[in-house]
Amino acid sequence: MKTARSFLREETGAAMVFSLFLLIGMILIGGIAIDVARYERVRTELQHTIDNAVLAAASLSQTMTPKEVVDSWFDAAGFGHLEPVVAAEDEKTGPMLVGRTVDGSVKADLSTYFLRIWGYEELPVTVASVATERVDDIEISLVLDVSGSMAQDSANTEEGTTKLQELQRAATSFVTKILEQSEPGRVSINLVPYASQVNAGAALLSSYTTSDEHSYSNCIEFETDDFKSAGISTGTKLNRNGHFLFQLVNASDPLAGQWHCRIDDGFEITAVSQSVDDLTAQISKLTAEGSTSIDIGIKWGTALLDESAQTPVSNLIDAGKVDEAFRGRPLPYDASNSMKVLVVMTDGENFPEYRLKSDFASGASDVWRAMYSGNGLYTVHDPEGSGEDLDDDKKKNEPYFFATVTEKKGSYYLNGTGDHFWDATTAGDKFGLSEIHMTWPQVWAEMSYYWHHYNLRTPQGRRYGLSDWPYTPFYTIDASTKNSRMSAACSAAKAKGIVVYTIGFEAPETYADLLRDCAWNETHYFPVEGLKIDDAFDMIASSISMLRLTQ
Repeated sequence: MKTARSFLREETGAAMVFSLFLLIGMILIGGIAIDVARYERVRTELQHTIDNAVLAAASLSQTMTPKEVVDSWFDAAGFGHLEPVVAAEDEKTGPMLVGRTVDGSVKADLSTYFLRIWGYEELPVTVASVATERVDDIEISLVLDVSGSMAQDSANTEEGTTKLQELQRAATSFVTKILEQSEPGRVSINLVPYASQVNAGAALLSSYTTSDEHSYSNCIEFETDDFKSAGISTGTKLNRNGHFLFQLVNASDPLAGQWHCRIDDGFEITAVSQSVDDLTAQISKLTAEGSTSIDIGIKWGTALLDESAQTPVSNLIDAGKVDEAFRGRPLPYDASNSMKVLVVMTDGENFPEYRLKSDFASGASDVWRAMYSGNGLYTVHDPEGSGEDLDDDKKKNEPYFFATVTEKKGSYYLNGTGDHFWDATTAGDKFGLSEIHMTWPQVWAEMSYYWHHYNLRTPQGRRYGLSDWPYTPFYTIDASTKNSRMSAACSAAKAKGIVVYTIGFEAPETYADLLRDCAWNETHYFPVEGLKIDDAFDMIASSISMLRLTQ
């Protein structure tokens, strides 16, 4: 018979055994929880790492391979012993990367502390992630060479087809393909024709601060430092290029020659357009004339992609010249899912750029003009020298020289008398005609420098020869300086992330390096001839057309 003491011992022993089993169970459950918590922590860290890694690898600006990017993220996170599996798919047409998808995964085995009791020595951890980067909003500047050499026949085409005609066909196809495959309000194009200069147009230039010596044309003279930045400040005063004739001038026709700042229809900049009809209509009006200033074309093309042009574009919208959908453009450089593209085409090389010396750019000239029978009758303050009687009128030291014209074009005699004379009065006063004292901008708007020189400064009997007029009005920016400015403008564009394409259309081989260096990289430079210009524009258009908004 059990005693109370022995019964108590048995009950106590059973309790101790139960407590022991309970303790062991609690330890096992707690151990499992620890293994599970460790698993979840490692899985979370791995997921965070691979999410960030594939996101970085999918960046279109990434220079490392996707695998290198993902591996570097795992090394930095302390998971360098693992081997992520990375697959990347690039969307590419021609040389341009327009989209990238990166798919990454990694598997790790986590050693257990307690689950190994049940035979689970390791827990497999697998995480995966996918990232895609594409571009939504596109801004394009199409900078086209329409200098005089573009009128030459193109190589490898039908006889009589000019380089300009080939360009017009290719550029028309480019604009049409880009815009017809884009969603409204997503892609804008700036059309920037250039020759000796770039005519911004009165509407666009009115938003900038410019000198006001004339309003005949709207070109700007940039200085070296201006090419080192992408934009054009609306608050900094810009010098307006003089309105004057050069090239193909002659002594018979005062208006023979070519305007340095061209004013022909189709030559002005078209800013921020999505109209296929408007852009292609302008392209069809382009003509070939003048010398070549690639640096100025690039400067304006880049400036219209820069944030500094937001106010000018907004003003053009208010004036009804740009679609309301583009208010806020050019977009900030750091705008998400956007891209800025500069396409520069030339068939030649930079030539010297002419500028008026300050004494001849503004203010009163020494020329007076009266109208006689529909022709200008000009008086020049060009006095006889001390003791001189150049017109044999027995009067010396007379202050004015009269260069006169008749109704016969090209003659500078009054009523056919053949007189060249100096007098103490102007021609207007002498003949009772209404007369104005001309400003230098008015002079250059009515006559070429050569006509002015030949007819007003060096007529028969004058002491100067044709090349001896001491007040030559021009100075030039030489080609070497313009090459340096071009390089600086390209560097400024690329530094802002603007993707630069260059097309050398039957351009001199000696100029290839400058064009190649200007491009985003070597694959973005297209040296083309004849019909191959279509290929260059098509490849660029195909690339950019893939950058439209995707849903």
